[in-house]
Amino acid sequence: LPPWLHSKQGSKYIPPHLRQASAAADAKRREELQRLKKSVKGLMNRLSEPNMASISGQLEELYMSNSRKDMNETLTQVLLDACITPARMPDRLMMEHVLLVCVLHHTVGIEVGAHILESTVKMFHDLYQKSTESKECDNLLTFIGHLYNFHVMECCLLFDILKKLLSTFTERDIELVLLMLKNVGFSLRKDDALALKELISEAQTKANEAGKKFQDQTRVRFMLETMLALKNNDMRKIPGYDPEPVEKLRKLQYMAASLAVTLGSVSLWKISWMQIKWGAGGLLDLHGVERR
Repeated sequence: LPPWLHSKQGSKYIPPHLRQASAAADAKRREELQRLKKSVKGLMNRLSEPNMASISGQLEELYMSNSRKDMNETLTQVLLDACITPARMPDRLMMEHVLLVCVLHHTVGIEVGAHILESTVKMFHDLYQKSTESKECDNLLTFIGHLYNFHVMECCLLFDILKKLLSTFTERDIELVLLMLKNVGFSLRKDDALALKELISEAQTKANEAGKKFQDQTRVRFMLETMLALKNNDMRKIPGYDPEPVEKLRKLQYMAASLAVTLGSVSLWKISWMQIKWGAGGLLDLHGVERR
């Protein structure tokens, strides 16, 4: 091309009518995504236990009428905006949102759960490194824990997260460990008692090494007592532990998902922290990860 067809920066000249067409296409695309986000957000705002099947059905219809990439990204953004707030998300509300993910994981496809799992783990990784005082990390761990409770993934990743928290063993880490154990501890014991036993041993070692590192040893003792209660399968010794809400929502999950597929035939992500590959964009690479 002659020099006058190139801009001063050396980029290729684009005729005005093509620039206008491209800008119009971009504007249309943004409008479509905004409309999709508005639809998904509207459904999320109405989400509750009684209308779980209705909301999940309408989201399935959106998956059929839009690209899965757009739906996965939009659903993830709306979910994280709703659930990962600076204040603690109410437990029941959190479980209902995660349950919706799990129903879609079983009825639409496993890439739904995979996309949301990778996004929440990335977000936790980033926020944890910033050492923020808000409750966003708490909400993220609760969200991830319920992805396990409602059968999107197996327990490997949770044990790895717990080990990472114990390895640094700050007061904040202890709080996060206690939160995770309260939400999924007895399920972890059921699925891998040996791994839980090793985790308890590691926690005891860390507590002994810490010595008088903490002015207040109360939380450390409480963590060890909680772990011992899990080891002995003694639910009474964990204050505030109530398995009923999760069990009740699991029954709802079975009913909602069974309309399309039996839960036993759907893959669960079996991924450990070491298997996570952080791509250039920061997202996890779940390709090649074992599914069961």
